[in-house]
Amino acid sequence: MIHILRNFLDIVIPPSPEVLLLRDVNKTKFINHYSLSNQNQITCISSYQEPIIKAAIKSSKFQHYRHAHYLLGELFNLWLKTEQPIYDMCVPLPLSKEHLKNRGHNQVESVLLAGKINYQKNILTRVNRPPQTSLPKNERLKNIRGAFTCIKPELIANKNVLLVDDVMTTGATLTAAKEALLPWQPSNITCVAFAH
Repeated sequence: MIHILRNFLDIVIPPSPEVLLLRDVNKTKFINHYSLSNQNQITCISSYQEPIIKAAIKSSKFQHYRHAHYLLGELFNLWLKTEQPIYDMCVPLPLSKEHLKNRGHNQVESVLLAGKINYQKNILTRVNRPPQTSLPKNERLKNIRGAFTCIKPELIANKNVLLVDDVMTTGATLTAAKEALLPWQPSNITCVAFAH
């Protein structure tokens, strides 16, 4: 009965290719794509070149697909369990007010929530800039410089901060967010992205 209903809904409201790819993927299959790399002092826990990872990132970000949030949350939990980073607080990178209004959610927060990972929001704010993905590599550093401001410095002083983003391409975004926190003297900042 469920399959008949799903097939009917697929005709009426066709799902995206990303949702179709992920629909029947379970946790075990998804976490097989766990693949650590370190780029520019940023830990990446999977490869964006893997179609299943790309589908999860895109459907999490643009379609607020809960199953994608769950799968990415499980991948992040695997990293936490395996690597056991020392941290006092997990800080998801914020979206600008404009991007949050347009998208309706912060995809990193949605993944952390789905993975039942405690996080601290509203540590950083972000001004609206053109999306990094729309710019050539040499323009990304200029575009993101000064985009973040720490609004709760008292919460990060002497703390181990885990700074989290969904995708790392050049590392410019996570680096800019880290630079906004450094003047407030956290003990350590670990940068991690779900994919590279």
